[in-house]
Amino acid sequence: MEGLVKIIVIGLGALLFVGLAWPLAKRLSARLRGRARHSVAAVARTKAKLDARLLCRSLGGRDPRVRAAAAEALADIVGAGGAANISRALSAQDLGVRSFAATWVLVHCHDPGAVGRYFAGLDLPPGLSFARDPEWIMGQLVDALGVESLVAGLGDGQEDARSMAGLAADEICRVEGVAPFVRVLDNKDANLRRLAAWVLGAFGDPDAAPWLAAALHDADIWVHLEAAAALWKVRDDRGAPPLLRLMNSDVEEVAARATARLTGLGVVKALEKLTPLLRDRFSGLRQEAARALALLNDRRAVPLLVEALAENTPALREEAARALGQIGHASAVEPLSAVLDDKRRDAAVKKTQAAAAIALGRIGHIKALAPLARARQDAELKSAAEEALEALALAQGVGPLVNALANEDEAIRLGAALALRHVGDEHAVEPLLRVLDDPSAKVRHEAALALGRTGHAGAVEPLVGVLGQTDTAWQALVEIGPMAVGALLGALKAPSALARQRAATALGQIGQDRATPGLIEALADDDAQVRAAAAEALGQLADRRAAGPLVALLDNQPNEVLLSAAQALGRLHSGVAVEPLLRMTQRQDPALRAAAATALGQIGDGGAAGGLIARLEDENWDVRVAAAQALGELKNPAAVAPLAKLLSGISDQAAKTAAMALAQIGDARALGPLAAALSEPALRAVADEALKNLGQILGGEALAGALHGRDAGLRLGAAMALRGEQGKKAVGPLIEALEDPSPAVRGAAAQALGLAGQAEAIPPLAAALGDQLKSVSASVGEALERFGEAAVPALIGRLGSGNGRARAQAAASLAAIADRRAIDPLKATASDPQPEVRASVMAALGKLAERTAADLAIAALHDSHRDVRAAAALALGQIGDDKAVRPLLRAKGDSVKMVREAALEALRMFGKEKVQEVMDRYGLEESVNLD
Repeated sequence: MEGLVKIIVIGLGALLFVGLAWPLAKRLSARLRGRARHSVAAVARTKAKLDARLLCRSLGGRDPRVRAAAAEALADIVGAGGAANISRALSAQDLGVRSFAATWVLVHCHDPGAVGRYFAGLDLPPGLSFARDPEWIMGQLVDALGVESLVAGLGDGQEDARSMAGLAADEICRVEGVAPFVRVLDNKDANLRRLAAWVLGAFGDPDAAPWLAAALHDADIWVHLEAAAALWKVRDDRGAPPLLRLMNSDVEEVAARATARLTGLGVVKALEKLTPLLRDRFSGLRQEAARALALLNDRRAVPLLVEALAENTPALREEAARALGQIGHASAVEPLSAVLDDKRRDAAVKKTQAAAAIALGRIGHIKALAPLARARQDAELKSAAEEALEALALAQGVGPLVNALANEDEAIRLGAALALRHVGDEHAVEPLLRVLDDPSAKVRHEAALALGRTGHAGAVEPLVGVLGQTDTAWQALVEIGPMAVGALLGALKAPSALARQRAATALGQIGQDRATPGLIEALADDDAQVRAAAAEALGQLADRRAAGPLVALLDNQPNEVLLSAAQALGRLHSGVAVEPLLRMTQRQDPALRAAAATALGQIGDGGAAGGLIARLEDENWDVRVAAAQALGELKNPAAVAPLAKLLSGISDQAAKTAAMALAQIGDARALGPLAAALSEPALRAVADEALKNLGQILGGEALAGALHGRDAGLRLGAAMALRGEQGKKAVGPLIEALEDPSPAVRGAAAQALGLAGQAEAIPPLAAALGDQLKSVSASVGEALERFGEAAVPALIGRLGSGNGRARAQAAASLAAIADRRAIDPLKATASDPQPEVRASVMAALGKLAERTAADLAIAALHDSHRDVRAAAALALGQIGDDKAVRPLLRAKGDSVKMVREAALEALRMFGKEKVQEVMDRYGLEESVNLD
């Protein structure tokens, strides 16, 4: 029997799946299930007396027949508890039980929870629908639970659940039209709105268009997307623009979904829809239409995009070029090449040309070589053309490019050589060697570089042979590397001076020590340019064997040789060069003096300090900079005073370099001069950076000691250098510095304590709020503000201080921290005897926007001191209480201009409409101009 039941279920499912006639399925089910339902008949006859809970227990029995019979019996029970009981059967292990239970749910259940469980977890068997006509079942389901439940099923994680819901949705649309799903577009659940839009699009009824168009304004991007896609499917043009925009969404999934929706119609229909959009009056829409055509990736879009290349809108032309590249059809090569031939120089044209070049590279056709070669000669297009040539080379391979080297057209040969640079294939060596004597210098130039990219030994001798004729041959040899050294050493004796010079340059770039002897010998070459190149190359090799010969070169040589020799000696770090270089610092040519100073700094010999200090007063700016930088590298303390003197002179690059050099030396004596340099606007940033660097070098302990020095500048520099991590190591000395005789030191110490953030500094900082100088008090207040809530109690305490400045600054700092605990203490201080305090309290209450302080501020509009009245007026604007409008209108007539301006500003905060409303309320007829 058990095997028979399984055969029944599977057989019926297969029959329904292939679409056999319903009467046959019905006859088979009646015949084959007769024995299985024998016991069910008895259950049905006594159903009125039967407790459904007993049947539920039977659902867990061992015998499948019993479980199936219990499920069918429950399906026949319509009444209280039926839905709750049958819902348990939906998760039964037995397939037959779940089949009967699901059928019962679909037909009889009015419990949304049970259907929800059905949609969430039901594993539907193929033969589920044998008990009822599927259309009738769906109708019953919708009658019982409404369209929303059905729409929710469309988003179910189970495929079978989605299929059942889809059948029902289709049936509803067929019978009732779109109205039921249109109503769901107003549901609070965004997911339901999205699915409803999807159903309406799938059904394809144009009657839904007005409601779908309204859904384009939905705040949920997914609803917006599905509504647009639905409009697109029902052939309503309002769907295209949002889909085109969403294709460019930063949300990758949204962009992908929009693209899929847009191109889902197929190429022909999509072309039909997108063609008119390319001529739309909105340029942005035309541009997005071009982008959409690219996504179709079909050659039939090419003529439309070629037409767009001639448009007046630069962005559209650029997008059309990109789209043609993405489609990649050869028919676009000629029109894209024509774009590159445009001689106009404006930026928009260049952007289009760059896009066209990249597109030609993506197409990868050999005909693009010439236009890309020409485009590469334009500095603004060089990068795009190079990228395109690389792409073309990868697409074509070596063979077609090698053939193009023999073309009669110079531009094609040039393009082929350029493209071969990106291949580096040894099969291109022989053809490239043949064009080393090409009539075109440009072709020879690029062929040499392409040979270098191959790295082939067979290219070395031919390249060496053209060193004097082809200016890129030496670069190609450098790329080939060490295997070219032997041939280059031989070229140091070539008849051509230009070839010898380039050989020396290449040897320096390759960097092989075995070239040192040959280069030393080249220092005696008859040609000065060769000697200079050899000296530079020896400096690059940094071989100390060259030190003596290079020193010998420092006498009786042209300037270009002397410069190269000095620079090379600096790289060698050889002490034997110090004295000759010091002598060079006194040469007439400032370029030689600067080069010698730089080399002395690189060598790092302290004996050069005296000569370099003398150069700090050189008449030439470059020499002073080089000397200052060199002294910083020497780290000689003797240079501190001369460098400090340079800080007090003209604020040029030399002074800035001196500041950084003082930090490099790491001497505490530099603290004062660097602190003083902070007052010079041109030096402030570099002096501040130098102080931080010097502070790190000296360390917190040394800086703390400097805070007790006799010189105020030294103490100030130490305090400034302690702003940051170093300050945490010197909290005690910084607290003591709050009582320093120098106001600048006190202010800097307060700043350092605020940045250090150590809570132990709060009480002494609060005590320092009453500093005799307002600027110092403000610095202290700012430091306390950095502590935030932790400083509030101390600041509130200072509101009761006997020092008026302390009370005023405490109020200002409490306002900056914006802690509500300060409100009552501030209100209590509003009648302080000192105007400065009252004004500060009013400003604080305004910043806190405390409405309970409105009456106090209104009263303060009559204060005897103008600062208080002005602060009160602004506070009332910030508080925003309507009752302040009339008093502020009266304050506009104050005898003091600043008060009148403050009252006007406060009224602007209320806004013209609010002011007019209050005036109307009180019957005030005067006109108020808030502009």
